[in-house]
Amino acid sequence: MTAFARIVKAGSLRPGLATVIVVLPAKTIRSCVAMVDLKSNYIQIAFTSGDILSVPTTAAVGVVDPPARRERLRRAADAKKPPPWLRGA
Repeated sequence: MTAFARIVKAGSLRPGLATVIVVLPAKTIRSCVAMVDLKSNYIQIAFTSGDILSVPTTAAVGVVDPPARRERLRRAADAKKPPPWLRGA
């Protein structure tokens, strides 16, 4: 099974197993989030690699979910769909 990549707002990040990818001019951070501190208009993110980053809550970051998380997201999306007889299929 392959990993599932998506783009999310930094304000929606939570500590966990997903790998977060942040590209900066001097380096690229690829690490799991260890701690998140949400302020009024920015977020401080502490990575397991030791890097700490402060970004606006609306900044876009890439998230690579483990395969098990991808399956849960797919099932949750399928559960929100109306039944076939209501979709006109």
